[in-house]
Amino acid sequence: MRFPCVLLLLWWCSTNSNANDLFLYNPQNSAKNQLFSKLQKALEHPPEISDLSTIIDPSIFVGTGKHAAEELARASAHQSVVILPYTINSPPSKNMFVHYYHVSPAVIHDYFQSHFSGLRIGYIYFDNADPFLTYRPPSSSNIKFIGQKISTDVFSAVRRLRETHDIDVFLVTNDTRIYSAKNLRFLLEDLYRQAIPVISL
Repeated sequence: MRFPCVLLLLWWCSTNSNANDLFLYNPQNSAKNQLFSKLQKALEHPPEISDLSTIIDPSIFVGTGKHAAEELARASAHQSVVILPYTINSPPSKNMFVHYYHVSPAVIHDYFQSHFSGLRIGYIYFDNADPFLTYRPPSSSNIKFIGQKISTDVFSAVRRLRETHDIDVFLVTNDTRIYSAKNLRFLLEDLYRQAIPVISL
């Protein structure tokens, strides 16, 4: 998977600043995640650095995840780009550009909370660490996320969800194991027959 928005952002940063080099921030105490691996490929393996104090400006630093955002924010003299898996509440520093890979459950919740007076949003998931499963809406919320774990395949999970729960809308999350052409065709056809609207991120 490529990062066209990130590459365009990096191009803009490099042409509108006096930066001479681009470094991929890879601290040694952090395990490489999927975002980092994709970023390496998209940038064609740029030079990596683990200690920001050893670099002299002007340079652009690119990092992934919350840890990179925190570390790069401390190095406020550096111009940096951070790719985060989900949106965060705290705004980035003036020298930091942030690209969000997914929309957070909180953003989805707040949008529907402001537009609907009560909504049951169904979704399916593979892992117990799924962001929509672990998200807890405020106690005053009238929006409810209802999840169904995928035990065998996507199709049976969707059918079980709508058979056991009364949902108003179905959410297709950005899990690439769900978000495929084959699955989307099934979801749209099956839920259309059940008159259940489908939304995605």
